[in-house]
Amino acid sequence: MKLSIGYFYPKELNLYGDTGNIEILLSRAKRRNFETELIQIDSLTKVDSSLMNQINLVFMGGGPDAGQKEMYQDLISNKGPFLKEYIESGGASLFICGSYQLLGNYYKSADGSELKGLGVLDLHTIHYGHSKKKVCGKYGLQTK
Repeated sequence: MKLSIGYFYPKELNLYGDTGNIEILLSRAKRRNFETELIQIDSLTKVDSSLMNQINLVFMGGGPDAGQKEMYQDLISNKGPFLKEYIESGGASLFICGSYQLLGNYYKSADGSELKGLGVLDLHTIHYGHSKKKVCGKYGLQTK
């Protein structure tokens, strides 16, 4: 058995140490006697249906607004249609933070700019802004 993981934008979307998620997935698969393959997909990688058919699991990590904007145009214009087709046909995937937001209809960043999403999920995300207080937790703790 073989597990092929397509790791989308590993440099731009690794804010939370997401490469560690990949390392754990590969390690656990190997311990269960799976052959493993990591396919790193960045802005220079040509993605088509043939490549997506080789992937058993898509992974995309989280990133700051700046990281999302770096890879955004490539995702929407080049890789997004193939990723959307993969997901909608039942492909397995794990999306963290900012990458999850890009699966929705749009993401409105702190500076007010709006990034159109892939529309895989019927959701949107609006950053609460730099000047607003964020309410956290069940006790309503406020942070800036």
